[in-house]
Amino acid sequence: MAGRNTVATLDGHIGRVSSVAFSPDGTTLASGGFDGTVRLWDVAGRNTIAILDDRTDDVFSVAFSPDGTTLATAADKSVKLWPTR
Repeated sequence: MAGRNTVATLDGHIGRVSSVAFSPDGTTLASGGFDGTVRLWDVAGRNTIAILDDRTDDVFSVAFSPDGTTLATAADKSVKLWPTR
């Protein structure tokens, strides 16, 4: 539930969320967590549009490329590049 100053609450991770990033056009939010997943969210609809499930490591950081076509994720032992389209 959103608090008084909260715009929205996006639920879905089963572990702690460690990083979030908006796409360059602001339509997608990526969240990475200690459940080993990255979720892509539709900002306007406030719903999950994709789950990138690696489950090998906790995800510490997420970042979109400047053109928004690639998402980089950093885990304990690796960096992965994911297409976003």
